[in-house]
Amino acid sequence: MQRLSHTFFIICSLFFAFISCEKLEFPTDSKETQVNKPNEEIKKDSTSNSQNTNAPTELSIEDYVYEHLESQEPFSVNDILSIIPQFFQLISPTDTPASGISKVNTIGYIVGYVNGNNINKTVFGTEGSKESNIVIADTPNEQDYTKCIAVQLSTTSSYLNSRNALNLSAHPENLGKRVILYGKIEKYMGALGMKNILQYEFVE
Repeated sequence: MQRLSHTFFIICSLFFAFISCEKLEFPTDSKETQVNKPNEEIKKDSTSNSQNTNAPTELSIEDYVYEHLESQEPFSVNDILSIIPQFFQLISPTDTPASGISKVNTIGYIVGYVNGNNINKTVFGTEGSKESNIVIADTPNEQDYTKCIAVQLSTTSSYLNSRNALNLSAHPENLGKRVILYGKIEKYMGALGMKNILQYEFVE
């Protein structure tokens, strides 16, 4: 009887020891889960922050413009519509400088032309197109003239090559193409635009 009691005591002890060991494992698993969640959140936060590194606000307006001019990095259409006017206000608070900014690269998609003397007369497409100008935007399917700029295609001999190659009347296939224009930012068609296009390059 004593042997049976002793054996029963050993079995019970082993059983309770086994249960207690299993219980000790749970806090460890719980801690690992709690540690992993903050790490995942930090990773998501750092990813979302990295998406905002290209904002022009990291530079002053003047530095942003001068950096583009020195490096010949193309301005976007949005730059001409939003950044350049602020730049003009800084260097000439009373009025937009009549001389504009020469020797500038601008990049955009050819989306149409102006049928008149104001950017609000923009025609998106090629029907009835003129040789005298094109309209460019930051996206190839733009339909809002307030997000576009007009580009003069002059008959002056220095700029005639660009006129002949870019106008939609002779080259309707240019519609939707992306192009870098080298010329002058100046008021044109009632708003800031480009004139005196000395060089151009179609790009992907």
